[in-house]
Amino acid sequence: MSLQQLLNCLDGIGTQDGVVVVATANEPTALDPAILRRPGRFDRVVRFPNPSAELRLLYLRKLGCQFAESELKAAVDLAEGFPFAQMREVFILAGQRAFDRRGEIESDDILSAVQTLRHAFGSVKERQGAAGFTPQEV
Repeated sequence: MSLQQLLNCLDGIGTQDGVVVVATANEPTALDPAILRRPGRFDRVVRFPNPSAELRLLYLRKLGCQFAESELKAAVDLAEGFPFAQMREVFILAGQRAFDRRGEIESDDILSAVQTLRHAFGSVKERQGAAGFTPQEV
């Protein structure tokens, strides 16, 4: 689908009563201004901030990490700036480490997974520039 086709669908010819169009973007500043700047296409921008340390810890607990807070503190602190998707990836990587050694997930697996992702995303940011946006850029 071309940009023009998308814009035509968003504008439509007839009424769109009862139709709500929702779109997501990790980097909205990369979108064509024709999508963002015309009333009636996308009228609201809702920013979902990355979770606080408290929410990162709670999310890890929801995923199954029942370690003491003191055991997870270093990992939770190092994961500053991680969205929920990356926190889920932390848990998956920790599970893979535990599986490889034929054991259960340990708090060190969580820390190692955060370090792995921090290093991987750091490398990407160095090559491409930091992703994300601030409310002023929208």
